Amino acid sequence: ERLVGWKKTMLKAKLKTDLCFEGNWSASSGYFMAQEIVAKDRKVSAIYAASDLIALGVLKFLNDRRLKDISVISTDAMEESEFYFPSLTTIKYDYEELGRRYFHLLLNAIAKKPLSTYTNSFRVELSIRDSTRKYKG
Repeated sequence: ERLVGWKKTMLKAKLKTDLCFEGNWSASSGYFMAQEIVAKDRKVSAIYAASDLIALGVLKFLNDRRLKDISVISTDAMEESEFYFPSLTTIKYDYEELGRRYFHLLLNAIAKKPLSTYTNSFRVELSIRDSTRKYKG
């Protein structure tokens, strides 16, 4: 679902979607995906990582290459993300609320009730930290 939302948002903003890579949700996969992204587009200004662990690898790659003008944002809001270097800008979901919604959705599907009242929006919290900077265009 993160990938679908990301692609919709990128297309709506008329931005490229060909720099999307899939890994195994580890820091090492983030490192190698960042390497691929930078090799494919030297002008990349930001990288969205689908998890804080992936972002850890992205940050390591950027630090190793001394690439300081690429912003990194992630999803998960792990407590440790505040201590990454630089500290990670991350999006926090209310996973309890998500779980409740999906549980009720599943119960309705099992009971063959209509799903027309299902809404796909929910609150998120953005923690802006040092891994993002103003776009210089």
